[in-house]
Order: sequence, then structure tokens, then C-alpha cells
Amino acid sequence: FVSKLKQHGAFSPGQALLEIGPGYGRLLKSILKSEAAFQTYLGVDLSAQNIEFLTETFSGDRIAFQHGDIETRTFDQRFDVVFSSLTFKHLYPSFERVLQNVSQALNPGALVFFDLIEGSGEHFEHDGVTYLRHYSKEEVSEILTRCGLRLFAWDEVAHTPEQKRRLVVATKHSRE
Repeated sequence: FVSKLKQHGAFSPGQALLEIGPGYGRLLKSILKSEAAFQTYLGVDLSAQNIEFLTETFSGDRIAFQHGDIETRTFDQRFDVVFSSLTFKHLYPSFERVLQNVSQALNPGALVFFDLIEGSGEHFEHDGVTYLRHYSKEEVSEILTRCGLRLFAWDEVAHTPEQKRRLVVATKHSRE
């Protein structure tokens, strides 16, 4: 996932990064290991336990974590790059509210990256709690447009050889 971010120009010394749903820091660990350039990183997660773990695990003036609901929280800073892996497919009823909210905190030309399961359909897993939705390219394009974003590229990310996902690369419109 991080190599795809690099391929699409996500990293440079002045970039303010926002990760939606950092979990246990898998992507941040890869970013740091690859020595990708960025100015600041903020990870927002719904789980207070995840935030506690991340705060204890990662340190540095450029790295911060906040507990909160990404659909409703406000930001006191603007971002150049937003990314999320393995999260948007679980957002009920869709990821649109997240993008509507986050797009307000994006600089013009900001890059947005997220992966989805391509197709159609939605269901709850056997646990009755975990929601999973598939998206067509048309649905994704329509959501991006409504959120003031423009599709930049379709790509693919392989989490494992058997687990390939559609990577959406979008940009914030230059005009607001």
C-alpha cells in the first residue's frame, strides 16, 4: 500500500498526512521504514485502545494520534494527503460521509487514497456486527464528485496474493 502511495507522489518534505483508521500502525511503520518524506502525520481511529497503543509505540514531534469518529470530527489543520487501508469497505452505509467531512480539511490538489472491494452488494458478516460493502467504479466516481473530489487514477493493491483490492486515487478540486 505504501509503495502505491509513493508511486502516486504522496510523499514530500512539506506534506501533512492524515490516516483514517490506523489500527495498530501497519502503514505508519512502513512509511517510517521506507524513509518517506513528510512534515506531519495524524492518525484518527475510532478505537481508544488503538490510539493508546499507537501513542505508546510511535513517538516524534511529527507524529500524532487522535481518538474520534472521522465522520463528524473537525480539524484545526489542513492536509495534503489522506489515506486509508482496509477501512472504507466497513463504513455503513457508505464512505461518503467520511469523504464529505474530510474534504473540508484538504488543501486544493490534495491526494486521497483508499482501497475497496470492487463489485456490488453489501452484507453483515457472521458476527452480525461487521459490515462489508462492495463498490462499482461508477458508484465510487459519483461519491467522489459529490464530495468535491476528482478521480485521478484506478490502481490495485495486493494485501496478499489472494486479497487484491481496488485502489482509488483522487484529488481535491483546485477551486472551492
